[in-house]
Formats: sequence, C-alpha cells, structure tokens
Amino acid sequence: MKFFVFVATIAVSIFGSVDIANAQTRAGPATRAFSDCMLKNTTSEDNINLIRWMFTISANHPDVKDLTNITPEAIKKSNKNMGAYFNRLIIEKCPSEARAAYRENPNAMFDAFNVVGQKVGRELVGHEMVASQMTGFISEIDTVGVQKVFQEK
Repeated sequence: MKFFVFVATIAVSIFGSVDIANAQTRAGPATRAFSDCMLKNTTSEDNINLIRWMFTISANHPDVKDLTNITPEAIKKSNKNMGAYFNRLIIEKCPSEARAAYRENPNAMFDAFNVVGQKVGRELVGHEMVASQMTGFISEIDTVGVQKVFQEK
C-alpha cells in the first residue's frame, strides 16, 4: 500500500505541477489578490475549457501527436473559449486586480494564470478515471529492484 501511495505521489507531482501555496508565497500581495480573484471567478465550465485547451495544445507536441487526432476546428473552439475566459477575467471580473498585479510585477499574469492552471491540473489528475490510469504502469515496475535501492545503506 505504501508503495502505491509513493508511485501515485510521483505521478501527481509530474502531472499536477507545483503547489499553489508555494506559487502564492513567492508572489507579491497584488499578484496574490489577482490570483484569488481569478480562482473565485473561474467556473466549472471554465475548468472544463481549461482542461480541453491544455489537452489540445499538449497534443500538438511532436512526441505525442500520433496519439490523438484533434481537428483544427476543435483547436479553434478551444482557443476561442480560452480567449473568452481571459477577456472575462481581465476586462470584466478582475480589472483592478490585474492592473495592480501587473504594476507590481510584469510577470504577474503568468504567475496568476499558473496558479489557476495548477488548480485545474490537480482537478484533472484527481478525477477517478484519470487517477486509475495514472497508476497503470505500476505492474511494469521492478518492485524488488526499487525496494533494494531504498533499503541499501
């Protein structure tokens, strides 16, 4: 059981990105306020659109492109949804927070969206269907060899 938890933790850290708390700690107060505003104004539908967008952009990497067949229309729709989400947050929901964060740090947009992306990424890998697939490689691990590595003095 402990070994399963260990492997699952590795898989989540690979796909779940950095801890939100650490990213928030490094950010200044205006960037944290902007991130909080974004999180507060991100809906369940936004989360789905973000997951779909992350998937469509990742699927274009040459090393995985052969695993999926995403149409140009799906990519366009995903980009349109992301653009609408970005516009809604920056222009309608969090304009003063975005402005203050940008003045505090020109990289604040990246930092704030990174926090949202990390949250969505954790939700993605936390889904039971995804989580069950993430541990599929466990049967391929040389558990005796791995245990020897950690038992050696």
